[in-house]
Amino acid sequence: MKQLIAGLFAAALCAPSAFAQQTEQQKRMSDCSKQASAKGLKGDEYKQFHSACLKGGGDKTAACNAQADEKKLHGAARDSFVKKCAA
Repeated sequence: MKQLIAGLFAAALCAPSAFAQQTEQQKRMSDCSKQASAKGLKGDEYKQFHSACLKGGGDKTAACNAQADEKKLHGAARDSFVKKCAA
């Protein structure tokens, strides 16, 4: 019985560090989602921005998306342009 209690206590001590890492990731995901929503992105554009934001390139991709909008690019041409621009 004492071993069970000691095991549960040890597990409880280790758990907060795992939760802290999840909280940081969840915060980044939330921040990226808010930025994408503020820019009015939807669908594939939203997914691309969100992915780039989580990797740390959200602003660069957003600038490339703005350029693609100015050039009125759509579909595969837009995807290709943004991918090359953000690289």
